[in-house]
Parts: sequence; C-alpha cells; structure tokens
Amino acid sequence: MPFPISIRGSFSIPQVDSIDDVRPHLLEQAEILLSINSDDVSADGQTVISRPGIAAWFFSYGNNWHPMVAFDDITLTVSGSASVAEVAYTLSTRRMFWIVLSIATVVAIFTGATSFSQQPLLNTVVNSAKFAALAFFWIFGTNYLLGLLRGPYWLRDQLLKRLQSL
Repeated sequence: MPFPISIRGSFSIPQVDSIDDVRPHLLEQAEILLSINSDDVSADGQTVISRPGIAAWFFSYGNNWHPMVAFDDITLTVSGSASVAEVAYTLSTRRMFWIVLSIATVVAIFTGATSFSQQPLLNTVVNSAKFAALAFFWIFGTNYLLGLLRGPYWLRDQLLKRLQSL
C-alpha cells in the first residue's frame, strides 16, 4: 500500500513513428532510466519499481536540484493501446516525511531546551511545538510541492526523449 501522501497520477505517451507498439519499449526505457540512479529496480509484467538510495539523486548530472530527489519509491505501470501508452505513477514521499519529522523534532527539543529557563513549562512546550510544526510544514510542504510540480513532468519528458531516440 502506498504512503498516504504519495504523489499519484498518469500521463500518456503517443506512438513514436518508428515503433508499432510503444508499450514494451516504454517499459524497457523506464527500467533503464530508473536504474541510472538506483541499484534496486525491478520489472514485473507492466510495472517498474525503483527504490533509489538516499543519496542517489543528489549526485546526478546537473547543477540544479534533481526533480526525483524527494522520492524513495517510484512505481510506473504501463497500460493503454499500441498507439497511445498510459503511464500511471506513484511517487512515495515516505523517507522525506520521516527525515523532515526527525528534523522538526530536534528543532522542537532544541528550542524548548534553550527557552526553558525564560518562561513557564507550558509556554515553552507550546512555543517549541508551534515552531517545529512551522518548520515541518515549510520544509516538507515546499519539497512536496516541488516534487509534485517537477517529478511527473521530468519522468514524461525523459521517457519521451528516450523513445524518440530509438
């Protein structure tokens, strides 16, 4: 079962002129694309699953933050017809959620410990919890939004480029 706040959706890939049925080639290219930055890629029927390591996308080519760095589990399922393939994706944010939650917890503990002697205990707990919640939603929310906006488009563009180069 996917993580509740995973990014799910689908996109279509039209038929490429030189290929009769795009689906098998699409599965093959998806597996190759995801295996560039992941040691754990498996293909099962119409589905490709990739579980990249924590630093896999950080060391990718390019000077900008990679669109897939926020995702720890990428699942692509190819369906559709010979002329138009439909790619359904699930991009899991589980690892990012737990890392950011850990950071927010450390922030709450640190702010609570540093302001403990200056105000009553209840105020300290409430203020540090507010600050930690703000930090969590800022860090996780912006990374989630960036992943939502960039991840699926990057996947579609890369797969389309790979198919057109066949």
